Amino acid sequence: MGNMTDAEQAMLSEWSRSAIDAALHAGLIVMPWRPTLGVYEQLAGYYAAGLTPEEAAQALFALRH
Repeated sequence: MGNMTDAEQAMLSEWSRSAIDAALHAGLIVMPWRPTLGVYEQLAGYYAAGLTPEEAAQALFALRH
């Protein structure tokens, strides 16, 4: 995401925090939890795809069958 403006980077950062908050609220993760670079990259992909933070939380952390 190195080609993003400062404003775009700030929007992605806020959106990512909202996705992590949604995952916490839904009980998908518990603190203390530390996101990895890979998690941030996945979140950036979900952001680019137009998912809401809640949809991204489900896509990233929900159980897969």
